[in-house]
Amino acid sequence: MRHHNEHGRRHGPHGGNGPGRRVRRPLDHGELRLIVLALLADTPRHGYDLIRAVEDLSGGAYSPSPGAIYPTLQWSEEAGFADLDPAAEGRKPYRLTDAGRSYLEASRPALEAAQARLAALTGSGEGPGRGRGRRNGPGRDPAAFRIAEPVLDVLAQYHERLEREIGDRAAGRHADPDSRLLAIGPETGQLVNILARNLSAPVILELGTSYGYSGIWLAEAARAAGGRLITVEKSAEKSAEARRMAELAGLAEHVEFVVGDATEVIGTLPHRFDFVLVDLWNHLYEPCLRAFAPRLNPGAIVVADNIRPDDPVTTGYVKTIRGLPGMTSLPVPVGQGLEISRFLP
Repeated sequence: MRHHNEHGRRHGPHGGNGPGRRVRRPLDHGELRLIVLALLADTPRHGYDLIRAVEDLSGGAYSPSPGAIYPTLQWSEEAGFADLDPAAEGRKPYRLTDAGRSYLEASRPALEAAQARLAALTGSGEGPGRGRGRRNGPGRDPAAFRIAEPVLDVLAQYHERLEREIGDRAAGRHADPDSRLLAIGPETGQLVNILARNLSAPVILELGTSYGYSGIWLAEAARAAGGRLITVEKSAEKSAEARRMAELAGLAEHVEFVVGDATEVIGTLPHRFDFVLVDLWNHLYEPCLRAFAPRLNPGAIVVADNIRPDDPVTTGYVKTIRGLPGMTSLPVPVGQGLEISRFLP
């Protein structure tokens, strides 16, 4: 989770199946947009309601990820095809607008084709945990790679909070940045989950817990891979909230919450690390790198978030990590920009 400057974070329109669901994606982005609009035409829905509805349409064979659904909702709102239902109490679901109905009617043949493709998956044997599942190591239960319902519910709460914050910014309501989620987003969350859960019993270090969003993805990976997450946050209040959310997700037993200055805390931890997520104030990236680099196990993966070529601070981090002996590193255009590195001495 982020604990640094916001820089207008928005999340791109990329998606895919959630971790543990190695199912061929049956819909392209345009088809998923039409399916979502059709579902909103039936009744106003929240993001995770849409995920479950699409899964029901496919008989459980396809479940779009949050990284696909939430950018689709954002696109629908920006295009004027959907908006938040002002009559709803509490959390406001999305509803279809008149413009959305007109667009849907004009796209009827494409919509019917997409609906038919989803319906054809029912009973095809391509559902979660069947067919072309991930290759599991010796003794690994395939069920261990599926994300549990309590985790999905907690992620839904975070994503709905992200939606509200995006809406507030669009309406010109600017809250104190330190009170906002400022999360890595579902696309980056899925990526770090996939990378970490494919390690064997990893010790995962997260620098910048904030309110705990990325920690849920990493703790879920630790659970699946038989490892542990150590997450470091300077704010005791944020760390406490992150712990509360991890408890709701049923993941707290896989996490060690540490409060303190990351540059000072790293040296006190009695661990070597297999995976590191760097996501705090940008000017701390290099000092933290110098602290954890000597503690990396062979094969360790380091992911730094919010890497932009026009930022001289993160440019310095990139130059430093690429210059380390045994380090292979490259930029990855996911979310707000990542630098992914692997230590192979």
